[in-house]
Amino acid sequence: MSCKIGGFFVAAGGGLLAGIGSVAFYSALRRAPASVVLPVSSLYLVVTVLLASVLLGEAVGPRRIAGIACAIAATAPLVE
Repeated sequence: MSCKIGGFFVAAGGGLLAGIGSVAFYSALRRAPASVVLPVSSLYLVVTVLLASVLLGEAVGPRRIAGIACAIAATAPLVE
């Protein structure tokens, strides 16, 4: 079995970022109720769409823009 060194660094970086994300998530749960933290954390999909557009050149059409707007509008009232 061969393993490329670049793949190792990608996996290690992904693991590090996942760990940081977990710490941030539980830190947020300590400071705010789960009824606020969970919907806000679900906005990661918006970040995914925007990064796919910028980094991969994927099209963000009117339907996706409407979805992003709805997600943010639904979450906004929960944030104090």
